[in-house]
Amino acid sequence: MDSESHRRLLPRHPNFYRRAEWHDYCSRCFYMVTFNTAEKAPTLSSVKGIDRNGVIEAWAQPGPVGKFVHAAINEVNRKLPIVEVSHPVIMPDHLHCIVFVKEKSELHLGDIVRLLKKECTARFHAAFPESALAIGNGSLFVEGYNDRIVYRTGQLAAFKKYIADNPRRHYLRVNYPQYFNKAVNIKIDGEIYSVYGNFMLLRHPEKSCVRISRHFTKEELERRQTEWEEIIRGCGVLVSPFISPSEKKIRDEAIEKGASIIRIVENGFPARYKPQGKEFDLCAAGRLLLIAPVEFNSRTEKIKREECLAMNNLAEKIALAQGSMSLIHG
Repeated sequence: MDSESHRRLLPRHPNFYRRAEWHDYCSRCFYMVTFNTAEKAPTLSSVKGIDRNGVIEAWAQPGPVGKFVHAAINEVNRKLPIVEVSHPVIMPDHLHCIVFVKEKSELHLGDIVRLLKKECTARFHAAFPESALAIGNGSLFVEGYNDRIVYRTGQLAAFKKYIADNPRRHYLRVNYPQYFNKAVNIKIDGEIYSVYGNFMLLRHPEKSCVRISRHFTKEELERRQTEWEEIIRGCGVLVSPFISPSEKKIRDEAIEKGASIIRIVENGFPARYKPQGKEFDLCAAGRLLLIAPVEFNSRTEKIKREECLAMNNLAEKIALAQGSMSLIHG
């Protein structure tokens, strides 16, 4: 793999300038919004955590600057009665929140985010004039923002859960690197599978199963394609065995544009397994999870139709977050 291909697979923020072409950003809607601090801006918070007999609890503790962000959110809610900014989680270098636009108006979501950034920055400059010099008296945040649109039932609750879980995921990545890129077992509805890669992708709020069938109507296929495009736009997670050429094409587009992949594998992992090629780099970047049977078969056999159906069913279950899932330690 050349260096340019490797660079494209490294972790990166979602494209903060991409918007959903199908959506009216002045309409009544819920959004999950994320934006990052400027390069030389002070940290907004510190992430603390505790291990309670294997159960990790973590939280973001706002610093002096982070406390002004909270105050700015309250001010935006006061100035814009048609808007409610809630469930903020202030991470060291970025902010997550839910933005509820209560009624259609001339305000674009970008106008609301711009006002919030302006309030944060003004309070920061007033309270810390010397620190403000480090960012050239500019904005506390980088230009742009990432939006995730609530467009289906259950999505708002998933976004809120994802935001609240941010400190714990951060704490795990920093303090428990052994949890990543290592084959472990997971139980899904009583069945045990081996997983390799970033198992935290299972908790991502935006997952969609990629399956293309000749039995789909034109309308059903178009609906699914729109959903996959929206998942890719937000750098979400596509789940599938990716068997057909059409499914693999969608997978490759998702990888190129920054989305993550959960791939269902038909055979278990051999001893000292390591993914190869592009999947190795994706795994190292935290953008891949492989799920396979526990047993490894050294003989390669042509995959059967029943196995394909079972793999697709598992992908659907994971994408819809149906059933119970738990890691098996030891």
